[in-house]
Amino acid sequence: MIRYASLLLCLPFCVHAAHPLVSDDVGTQGEGGWQFELNGDYARDRDAGTRQRVANATLTHGVVDTVDVYLNATWMRAETADEAGAVLATQGAGDLSLGAKWRFYSADGASLALKPFATMPTGDHSRGLGNGLPYYGVSAIATYEHEAWTLIANAVGAYACGEAAAVLKRQWMLSAGIGHAFSDALQAVGEVVYASGTEPAADQHPALMTLGLIYRVAPTFDLDIGYRYGLNRAEAHHGLGAGLAWRW
Repeated sequence: MIRYASLLLCLPFCVHAAHPLVSDDVGTQGEGGWQFELNGDYARDRDAGTRQRVANATLTHGVVDTVDVYLNATWMRAETADEAGAVLATQGAGDLSLGAKWRFYSADGASLALKPFATMPTGDHSRGLGNGLPYYGVSAIATYEHEAWTLIANAVGAYACGEAAAVLKRQWMLSAGIGHAFSDALQAVGEVVYASGTEPAADQHPALMTLGLIYRVAPTFDLDIGYRYGLNRAEAHHGLGAGLAWRW
């Protein structure tokens, strides 16, 4: 199986985030609203000699003003070099995820939300295209807005059902992010993420930093771009991502 090079992208709880960030925010679509997101990320790990490309397509629907439901599909391509220098590649559909987001508190610029989720092992784990086990978990999300600034914090827990010696059964992620709106159309974002990783025997927890821009082309259409940097050797060195979000 090809080793993942991705910057936390293979973790089961990193789907349907506020791209280009790994962190999610408390925003919902409103009753009857729809959103389609399409994004792609590229990661390279020089030490492991691996590269990975991941594409996510997410459809979200607002059940009521404070509750969304979503479905996420993933496509992956991973490359690594063998001892002879030949490039080995595998690609295909990854795991499917579904979940909901409930914003249960909002006052004086502060908002809180919970996001339960499930990730189904629809990808071929033997080829490195999925987690190999169903995951269930929940995210706790907090934001605070003041004038042009937004602060974001996430605490995520996930549990793998089934038996697999190579997979950590209980996984977690903590993140803190910040956003600054230069105008109604342009926002700069950044975050720091610290996570358990997926390997039980790992001697270091992955950590990364993300910097990005979100540009609102129209009231219902956003474009984003981001750069990710691994903060320790448990993470891939560099990653790039770009995406779009269309609401109706």
